[in-house]
Amino acid sequence: MTENNKIGEVKAVMLLSAGFYIMGLAVSYFLGLETSFISMTSVSDSIIATLGVFIFAVLFFGFLTPLLLLSVGLSQRILVSQNIFSLIFAAQFFVAAYAGTLLGIKALKDLKGEGNLASSFKKEILLMTIAILLSVISPFIADYAQGLLLA
Repeated sequence: MTENNKIGEVKAVMLLSAGFYIMGLAVSYFLGLETSFISMTSVSDSIIATLGVFIFAVLFFGFLTPLLLLSVGLSQRILVSQNIFSLIFAAQFFVAAYAGTLLGIKALKDLKGEGNLASSFKKEILLMTIAILLSVISPFIADYAQGLLLA
């Protein structure tokens, strides 16, 4: 598999993931789901959820990322109904899913003998650092924006 095919594969998975995330939000809104298995009440919850998306994306070589983001979309309905600016949480999940998908595809290539997993982690580490930073500041940004809206 060439580098261009790998990038095309990642783009396809992430585009599908975005669609599944939006579908999850829409389904949970129209069905009125009141349960959520992802609680974003604190920064530590946000970091754990972000790391969970990354780890599961890597474990399944990035191919189940759309289902991960579907479940995130389904569980964010309560947050979005309370604070529309909670949609900013999607950014951290997309960055973490992208990093996990990249790393997962590299791991799959290494298992097939087509590449070397240990060759470069710089991009994935940078992306995960960005995702963690987003997960730390997202609750504050959402609360601040909500406060400006209500003021």
